[in-house]
Amino acid sequence: MASSSIMPEPSPSAETSAGGRVVVAFAGNAKYVVGGGKLKGIQVRRVADGQQMASMEAEGVTCLHSSEDGRWIAAGTARGELLMWDARTYERVFEHKEPYAINVLELFSDSTQLLSITNRTATIWDIASGKQLQTFDHEFSESVGTAFAAATENSIRVYDSHDGRLLVEIPVRVTSPYFTSFDDHLFVISNNTIKKLEVPTGSTVAEWPVTYSEHSCIALHEEIIAYSAKHGVTFWDTSTHTKSGFIERPLEISSIAFSPDGQFLAICGLDGEVTIQDLKDGLPSCYSAAPCIHIADTALEGCLVDAEASLTDAIPTSRYQGNHAPNRSLVRVLIKRSKVYVADGLWELALNDANKVIELDPSSPWGYERKHAALHKAGDYENAVDAFETMLSKMSQSTHPGIRNLHRHYINPTNTRTVIRRAVQHAIRDSPRVLINTTSGRLLDKSEQVASFESLPVFKKLISSMTTILNHTRIEHDVTQYYRYAMFSHEREDNETLFENVIRVIVYDLKDSPTNDKLKMFCKIVHDAGLHWAWSDTCCINREDDFVFQEALVAMFRWYQGSVLTAVLLRGVRSPSRRGDLIRSIWNTRVWIFPEYHASKVVRFYNEDWTLYRNLDIPNHKESSEILSEMEEATGISTRALMALQPGLDNIREKLYLVSRRETTHIEDEAYSLLGIFSLSLPVVYGDGDQALGRLLAQVLTSSGDASILAWTGRSGSFNSCLPGRIRVFSQLSTSHIPPRMTGAELQTVSASLRKTLNFTSVVKFYDRLSELPAPWFLGKRMKLSCLTFRLGPLD
Repeated sequence: MASSSIMPEPSPSAETSAGGRVVVAFAGNAKYVVGGGKLKGIQVRRVADGQQMASMEAEGVTCLHSSEDGRWIAAGTARGELLMWDARTYERVFEHKEPYAINVLELFSDSTQLLSITNRTATIWDIASGKQLQTFDHEFSESVGTAFAAATENSIRVYDSHDGRLLVEIPVRVTSPYFTSFDDHLFVISNNTIKKLEVPTGSTVAEWPVTYSEHSCIALHEEIIAYSAKHGVTFWDTSTHTKSGFIERPLEISSIAFSPDGQFLAICGLDGEVTIQDLKDGLPSCYSAAPCIHIADTALEGCLVDAEASLTDAIPTSRYQGNHAPNRSLVRVLIKRSKVYVADGLWELALNDANKVIELDPSSPWGYERKHAALHKAGDYENAVDAFETMLSKMSQSTHPGIRNLHRHYINPTNTRTVIRRAVQHAIRDSPRVLINTTSGRLLDKSEQVASFESLPVFKKLISSMTTILNHTRIEHDVTQYYRYAMFSHEREDNETLFENVIRVIVYDLKDSPTNDKLKMFCKIVHDAGLHWAWSDTCCINREDDFVFQEALVAMFRWYQGSVLTAVLLRGVRSPSRRGDLIRSIWNTRVWIFPEYHASKVVRFYNEDWTLYRNLDIPNHKESSEILSEMEEATGISTRALMALQPGLDNIREKLYLVSRRETTHIEDEAYSLLGIFSLSLPVVYGDGDQALGRLLAQVLTSSGDASILAWTGRSGSFNSCLPGRIRVFSQLSTSHIPPRMTGAELQTVSASLRKTLNFTSVVKFYDRLSELPAPWFLGKRMKLSCLTFRLGPLD
């Protein structure tokens, strides 16, 4: 890791700058520019040897920037001067005077526009013409593709750079004017934290803690953040959310900048001295002229190696007992070599060196840090976590205050486990009580589902990976991915595999039979789709437990909604299947298919031999025009109307109509299959007969006040004479109490006759009285209907 230190000559008129900060920027891959502070003018120097290539006149430079293509060099001054030079000829091509000092400059990625920021305004300039394109009242800004972000006192506003439209406002307080952008994300310093903000949504997607935020700077190259504060530069890897390097400077740092290719970092001090750090061989673990202490990460790219070296130099040998003081030079060599081995993928050699460090110095945490690093990279996450916990224990027990202070910068694995378990509970909260694990073939309840995740390598990998930063997004993603589940939709048959048949048996070990084979193939299909969990109504409900059974019937619609796949088996449909087979299938006659099909987001139909229906090899058959056409014909309702139906007490007649045309083994299922789509809870009692439908309709009528339920013809049910005994009476969408639609001429004729015979005031009063009537409702099995009474005159 090479570095060069280049000191530009101070100007005799050192006090002419009002900016006070020396700033540095790169122009192309081979040169850098520096100006401001005590320097008179802007110097262009070659990175390789520091040789001065050019000097450009500018006093009191406060900010510098160069275009990505290396064509332009721009500067702002404390006097409000906005200057631009051609980076190839060093000729000035642009000049403008602002009334206030310019604090920030940003050249847009296409090198055609320039953004200048003062304490009062943000202005976008056209470089070619020198014209102002947009002006905004804000503190400091940053370009983001075709937009720019402007920081106010308590938020960041992102504007379209062409027309000035406000695209999004992000509520965040920026405490340093130096922030940057990459790939639709902003990186800002806010209250001792670097925040990664997603521009389109305005959400915070990652955070990195820092100890000092005022007057600090950040620079970004691809996935590496360089953060400077006072005397140090810390590197963060944004992909792993870990610290990956550190540099310390004797004097306070004024600004930093990555070269466009990321191979160099320029560090400029307040005295104008610029250090060019060579990064071609990787980030520095700890480059310093003086002892430094820094915190590393579990991704093994930190600088604990040199931090330990500095500490052991400072710790007196009396720390060790008797004549058993370790060879500190050998310890340092082993630690550094272990780190190199890890970087090269030589896990065993890295682990051997780590174990030797532990043997030489058992009370030191650094051997365990290296052991954790080697084991983590090798994929042995369980032992890696053990090594990390031991490292924390050694830190907390250390007699040296510097090491003890490091302990607080790490996350205890116990806290990480708590966060992961909380995410697991949230992920399975609304999923079925019992699921089939498609890998083991066993039925598992909620507690067993939780335990299954903790037995996986991914659980230990999350703990081992997150030792300085808790990445909630990654935890939620990994947990959610694991607990995705599939549902089964099929025609129930005789001798189905029930809960009691599988509770202590592996599904894949069931004896061959048509129903057992059906269940096994369903689980295999789900497992091949990359899902760990499956649910079938036959074996995942303990029907002997009344509470569990009722819960399942009420929650089933929600379970299908939460699934990522519903596999539909069309028993009786043989390969090759043709159009119309779905319409005529036994499955399409079942009363339960409406909630199962409608609630599911993704559905795939299979012929009885488990080949895809009509060879439609697409992820979701609900997006197939062929399938939608057949379902329209089968239901008698358009796809648009069918998809518009949502759970709740609206479109009641349409929902009743959809179920009315289907068959059911148990008469009670006519009611229970509608619980989910009406979002109602009802005591589930098989043996109730048509009383179940009566209880459901009574609750729907009471909750909604929709009296169209009472418009039917047929046999009354036993619950109440105003309610039907079977749902088939709703097989017509139109209702008999609604008069046929009149033509325009007929409507005008009726209206004219009513105007002659009715008093308008009386009609309005009558309407008001009708609208104030309470809706029909049930008390027990008795229906209460409101009515109006009128006094009759004498009869002739």
